Amino acid sequence: MDIAKAFDRVWHKALLSKLPSYGLPEKLCNWITSFLVDRSIKVVVDGACSDYKPINADVPQGCVLSPTLFLLHINDMLLTGNIHCYADDSTVVERYQPNPRASRDQIQSEREAMVERVNLTLQEVSDWGDANLVKFNASKTQASLFTEKGASSSWLLLSELYH
Repeated sequence: MDIAKAFDRVWHKALLSKLPSYGLPEKLCNWITSFLVDRSIKVVVDGACSDYKPINADVPQGCVLSPTLFLLHINDMLLTGNIHCYADDSTVVERYQPNPRASRDQIQSEREAMVERVNLTLQEVSDWGDANLVKFNASKTQASLFTEKGASSSWLLLSELYH
């Protein structure tokens, strides 16, 4: 799962509310707050200048602190299910190892239960994204199933993660 416009999606209010829970000293939390709040932007095109608009979500591109602030922002997403993350890319991992003595129906039932667990995790990630104003890039997301040779893989993961 790829977070769309990752640095542009760091919602200041959510990030700043999380900082104390990470054990950061109060002075550092205050400094980061000062760094992010009351920022604004204006656009100049052909000499015409827009009004200033407040910036409520972003960390500055090229700032040495921005990758760390982004990771602090998404860190609590990793508490959802079995998720692994590298930068703005995340992976949901679910392992399924059937009992070699299981019947075909039992194996199918266990696979369906695994798909349910993955979809539950995807829904939790979607809910986290909604609560934190984070959107995921559907065009850069895919589901993969790795099986033993000869194993059936004719099922799909279905999720409403992207809306």
